[in-house]
Amino acid sequence: MITKCLTRSRNQKTRQSIYEFALSRIDTLEDEQFSWPHLRQNLERLFGSIQPLPDFAFWVYDVLMWTQPLKTAFVLGVYLVALFTGQLMVTAGVVVAITLVFYGVTQERVLAGMGLRCLYIDAQRQPAFADKSRTQHIERRTNESSLATLANPDTSPLYASNLPAVVGEALTGDSGANKKKGATETWAEIKDKVLPVLQLQTRDTADLAEKCYNMITWKRPRATLMSIVQSGMLVLVLHCVPSMVLHRMLGLLIALNIFVLVPLQLKFPRYRRMFSLNHVLMWPFPTHAEWAIEQLAKATQPQVTMVEYPTDPTDLSGLDPARTGSSSTSNQPETMAGQPTVTTTTAARVDHFPCTHNGQSGTLVIRSGGHNLQFVSSTSSSASRAHRNVLSVPMADIVRIRKAMDRALWVINNYQLEVNLRSGQVLVFEHVQRRDEAFGLLAAASSDPRRLWRVPGT
Repeated sequence: MITKCLTRSRNQKTRQSIYEFALSRIDTLEDEQFSWPHLRQNLERLFGSIQPLPDFAFWVYDVLMWTQPLKTAFVLGVYLVALFTGQLMVTAGVVVAITLVFYGVTQERVLAGMGLRCLYIDAQRQPAFADKSRTQHIERRTNESSLATLANPDTSPLYASNLPAVVGEALTGDSGANKKKGATETWAEIKDKVLPVLQLQTRDTADLAEKCYNMITWKRPRATLMSIVQSGMLVLVLHCVPSMVLHRMLGLLIALNIFVLVPLQLKFPRYRRMFSLNHVLMWPFPTHAEWAIEQLAKATQPQVTMVEYPTDPTDLSGLDPARTGSSSTSNQPETMAGQPTVTTTTAARVDHFPCTHNGQSGTLVIRSGGHNLQFVSSTSSSASRAHRNVLSVPMADIVRIRKAMDRALWVINNYQLEVNLRSGQVLVFEHVQRRDEAFGLLAAASSDPRRLWRVPGT
């Protein structure tokens, strides 16, 4: 009977424990609805519970930004000494252990060990929902402490109510203007300092990922091939370097990135990609947007006719008879007359504009980047091409170009192009086909920032 009762009681306790275990882990609400106050409260609880992490993050930020140069120099010196002595991992473990040990020795524990834990510390540890009587009691004790301090100014630093603050400042180095921040102040500082940097780093990471994708897909074959060759050479060089030297080189590279390049990126976010090793290495490769713009520019680029033009102006073998209006094709064999003469051996753009000059029909030849403006007359006789009239004008002598039209023949398409020379001579080309294009090409070919497009003296 007693055994049955004990077994029943044990079963009831087991069921009760299971019930409490399940009840403590099952939410009372089935569907969670978003509420900013609830989220803010959860964030405050989170920041309150992980307070060492934000403090450590801000400490690292101050070290990287050289806020206190002596502290940053000390950290850098410890890192370099540990690196070159081969005790980097041991030093890191010792630093972590010392940090954990000394962080546990908080201000409250030191004061409690000294027997000075008073209501000043208790008031800081009280939650926001403290009862009214406790709050009044704390205020009364605080007023009494203030009166005692005013009554004895000589011994005020050693008074029990002020001693925790004095000891806290001595231990942590925090003054009255540098106290522990609450959740709101911490979140505001994170929003102002951390989130913008995180947003920029996210964008830079996306750019690097797109560059890597375009590299492995051979969007720019030469750059990808050069990267493969450089990687192979780097592997061969690193294979010949001793491991200790390699580790030290890697450590110096990490120190350069952390203590020099990262602070420059944070201080000058506009030029951050100039101080990033990843962006420097991936510079030859485009992102998706840059690649799309390049392809769009190539697709919309106008087709430029590349014609092989002879160096000798009297040699007209490279001119296209179909464009010059010459009838000399009758003297060529039929097999050669049907073949086009357009080639890509000349990088400069050469264009021909049929026109008339002084009653002679011919072609106005304009070469971009050339030094001369040439007019080649066309004849239908069987004379040699070397006897044709060729007018050559240096581009440097052109002081003004103007589009005009003969008023007496305004009913006819008598489009004229007037070219004023430095000597005062005016060359008039009539019936110029595609006159606007010829005018623009001539202006571009003879452009000079020192030249004013006017006749001297006018």
